[in-house]
Amino acid sequence: MRIVTKALKLRLERGQKEGRVVTQQEVAETIGITRSALRRIERGETQGIDFDTLAKLCDYYEVTVGEVLEYDPQTTGHSASLHCQPD
Repeated sequence: MRIVTKALKLRLERGQKEGRVVTQQEVAETIGITRSALRRIERGETQGIDFDTLAKLCDYYEVTVGEVLEYDPQTTGHSASLHCQPD
């Protein structure tokens, strides 16, 4: 079981909606992370995502947390985790 990201799907859907290619670089720059960090999130290669980044993804795509992340008990592999950064 693991948490699965739907960030890639959201980026591709946004591109379709806008009739253009939405690049990882564009999203990463807009939300303030590196392109490589976004690539790892989209591929599910990260061990965690902090709440600030998750909130920025939600704001950018205008979706809820449940539309960015999904719990899949059938998927095997590492379990992702969320990281809360203290104020």
